[in-house]
Amino acid sequence: MVLVLVIGDMHVPHRKADLPKKFKALLQPGKIQHILCTGNVVDKLTYDYLRSLATDVHVVRGICPKLTQDAHVQTVELLPLPHTLAANARVCVPVRASCRYAHPQVRGDFDDGTFLPVVADSLPETKVVKIGQFQLGLCHGHQVVPWGDQEALGALQRQLDCDILVTGHTHCFTAYEAEGKLFINPGSATGAFSPSFQLGEEPTPSFVLMDVQQTRVVIYVYELVGEEVKVKKIEHAKAPAAGVQVA
Repeated sequence: MVLVLVIGDMHVPHRKADLPKKFKALLQPGKIQHILCTGNVVDKLTYDYLRSLATDVHVVRGICPKLTQDAHVQTVELLPLPHTLAANARVCVPVRASCRYAHPQVRGDFDDGTFLPVVADSLPETKVVKIGQFQLGLCHGHQVVPWGDQEALGALQRQLDCDILVTGHTHCFTAYEAEGKLFINPGSATGAFSPSFQLGEEPTPSFVLMDVQQTRVVIYVYELVGEEVKVKKIEHAKAPAAGVQVA
């Protein structure tokens, strides 16, 4: 049994103070072998927390924040989305975007006051990780237009040539199969606000644990609904390689 934690879009401390306590009580060191994070870790304390759960941690770049600071006010503004879109096509073309800041003392994606923007700038847009017999593709998801669109996600899956594609950005859990491939969005682990939600709506905090077993994977979805952690189970079998006959 190989356990993979799929998590992301935490936005601590800009949008939420911390992960839910009930999630932290479930996530204990020594039980998880790999972590796939869809980005927007934001501060070093959260990154260190992930590193305390597993030694093999993979993080991709989320949306870079721009901080405006003066003696009385600190606001967070999002930069224009770092993507281009091929004309008349639902295909994502990642662009390595640099962060621009309105203050010389800047915060990067990993920062608890020590100002380390270079770390955030070094994060990849996408990554492919082999776990067992599965190739897992990882991308934050803001590069995929329209956001969460299945056709566009299919194009990214083919581009990365992966068996399972993990993306985030929408702050809403989704999982589905298409053409023998598995697509997972773990949602936001903190239930952080997203502009894609209607005014007054709040995302449901969620994360995913995957149990990788040879050519099959069991997905456990954890959602914090009110004060209760609800768990649902999904199973997926790897599609046979082209030309391979199944007895």
